[in-house]
Amino acid sequence: MGMGSLVCENKDALVRCTFDQRGCRHASMFADEYKRTNRTKGTKILRCFPHCCPEHVDRSYCGSGVYVQVDVSCGVDRLPQDDDICDSGRQLMPQEMMVFAHFEETGANPYALFDELPEQQVLKSIQTEQHPKGEWIEGLVDSTISQDVFLYNINPGARWYYEWGSAATKAQRFTKHMLRVYVFQVVPQKHVLRVIGMLSSKEFMVVSYRRAPNELRADRRILELLVDKPTTSQLVTEPSALDDPTIKRISSGDYHSDESSTTTYGDAGMRRKRPRSFDQALPTSMQRAQTQKKLWEIANPDAVMSSKHFAVIYHFLCHANAFDFKHCLQHWSYHASANKGSSRSARSTGMDSGDGTGYSWDFIRDLERIAPSSPAVTSDQKTLALVDVCTQLTSWLLFEESNIELYQRLLVGSSKILLDRMALRSAFIKTVGVVHRLADTFLRGHNQSTLASLSQELVATVFRVDAFRSLRPQLLCFLSSSSIAGLPFFVAQVREVSIRTQAAIRQAPSARSRPTMALPYSPSPVFCGSWHFNGSLSRVTPLTRSANPVSMWTALQFVRELAAITIDADGGDCQVVIRADRHAVDKRCGMEMLLDCRPHVFRCFPSGLSTMAPLHGRIYGDYRAKLASPTCLVLELYSWPCDAKGDSTRGVAGMGAVPAETQPPNQHGERVKLRVSIRQRRADTILLVDGIVEHAPVMIMSEDDADVMVTGSLTQRLAVTGDNWIPTVQIKALYLRSP
Repeated sequence: MGMGSLVCENKDALVRCTFDQRGCRHASMFADEYKRTNRTKGTKILRCFPHCCPEHVDRSYCGSGVYVQVDVSCGVDRLPQDDDICDSGRQLMPQEMMVFAHFEETGANPYALFDELPEQQVLKSIQTEQHPKGEWIEGLVDSTISQDVFLYNINPGARWYYEWGSAATKAQRFTKHMLRVYVFQVVPQKHVLRVIGMLSSKEFMVVSYRRAPNELRADRRILELLVDKPTTSQLVTEPSALDDPTIKRISSGDYHSDESSTTTYGDAGMRRKRPRSFDQALPTSMQRAQTQKKLWEIANPDAVMSSKHFAVIYHFLCHANAFDFKHCLQHWSYHASANKGSSRSARSTGMDSGDGTGYSWDFIRDLERIAPSSPAVTSDQKTLALVDVCTQLTSWLLFEESNIELYQRLLVGSSKILLDRMALRSAFIKTVGVVHRLADTFLRGHNQSTLASLSQELVATVFRVDAFRSLRPQLLCFLSSSSIAGLPFFVAQVREVSIRTQAAIRQAPSARSRPTMALPYSPSPVFCGSWHFNGSLSRVTPLTRSANPVSMWTALQFVRELAAITIDADGGDCQVVIRADRHAVDKRCGMEMLLDCRPHVFRCFPSGLSTMAPLHGRIYGDYRAKLASPTCLVLELYSWPCDAKGDSTRGVAGMGAVPAETQPPNQHGERVKLRVSIRQRRADTILLVDGIVEHAPVMIMSEDDADVMVTGSLTQRLAVTGDNWIPTVQIKALYLRSP
């Protein structure tokens, strides 16, 4: 069933409603069944509802919002006049209507046309992230299509909670459901909402994420047998791809893949192959999507090669010990403290800035005990010069203001085609090409080099210097791959920009969509303002030998996210927002945290980078936060290994991905416990951060545990790790108020 075929279901309705696909190329808006995941406080969320658009995001709230067109022209002469609401012949305006979606069992029909509901009954039960058990999902005006037609966006955040009580009986498992959209006319004299239009989705079933009944599998087999398996040529939609000789070879049947004929199962220590089962032989939508993606990658060899060059730089910096290249760190710290418009890098021979620019790196000196510098590396002038070029290039690409503005324009432009998968992929290819050209421009101006030659020299260094021995298997693996790295992260970032843009168009959520929370006190306004990190008065101390060493990439992330920050504290909403002062991907974004001590997920880091795709092999976003006093915040930030389930790739902040079999062991959860307080130090106000970094082994005992670590809630993940948290690092950081 196509998206546009779902229209208003009652000819007597005063408005005509239709679902709007908004450029999405999916054949159907709604699926036949959805998995439902249990979250914190007993809440339940539908996964991939109404469909994954434009790509699947491996988080429990993957999905998209729903757009509905409301045409008010059909009821101009039939509006009820008993309440003197409208003059005869005058059509309704958006301010006189409210649009809500409502999950229902098929056939229940709790509300009919022209029913009247108490206004407060509906408004008190609006579904939000703070009130996930609300039953009414609000739609807000997105745009005006014509004088008579208005476009509403329902749930742009794409988290669809459904508190339906399931049971183990077969009849209950096969209950049909639907999403019904209600258009209400506001009747202020009666304080009621009158139903003047309805629109229903197709029927679907709800399946527990932990249980896939054999009956459903059988039904799915029958349905899939009725689907004609598309040929390879049908999957290629871009004209440029059709001329690729590799694709012609695939289309003619000369291409064979071992992965399509066999699969592995069992534990990691005993892998064995089995013949293709009946399920695997079926042309599932996932298989078709993977085939289409592979053909798209083959059709774009330049983008594949560019992503490999950036991946080489990323993985090299991840393995480079910061204490081997102390002089290079100052390139990054200078950008963190430099005035806007400045592009000249400062150098230092030690951990301190020396010449008054940048800031001191003395705060990490104690960590050198667990990963001391290597004389073989520090005495290798060729390697030192190569890393120096890498740090200058990355600092210019990531911190130069003109480049950041360019990235922002690319993301905003891509957000307008978010629902068009092929157009979004083309935008990603364009973005990769733009960044590649930027890198070449910088390198040619500094040492007459190119990105390709720099990548080749780094690969040669990895196989020449023993200190990089552990990186060699990863390099061999992703250099021999034909995949384009970074697409999941790009899609997640574009989605975040789209959500922020829609929020800006709507100005701000209504008060009823974000209820205030009663807390004993509010965060003090003294938190608000800009703060800069003081490395000389801060200290990071290892507590065990298992503490993570400091790589060059870790140092870069610190500079981007935490070296200079701005804090906004909202006492009314009981939340704080931490933003990176400079280098932000989107200045409207930041780390937003509610101070109610409940488990939540922050969507962005301070720099605006999205947490909806894994970063550096880990899943971020889980947190709990509270106010210990008006001048003291207590935070708990969590991260988890994203390879607990054996995911094939990792999204890496635009720098590449690594297959699971070559990723170094990272099977531990990490918890950062921070106490952030305001103190007076003589005449200065300082921001003092006391923290402990803790690790806990992730014990995957079953497939369910692996699923929980990828898509579960914080409470479920903590149940897997247990209470085995071991302190590894102590943090004492000091921030001074920026002038």
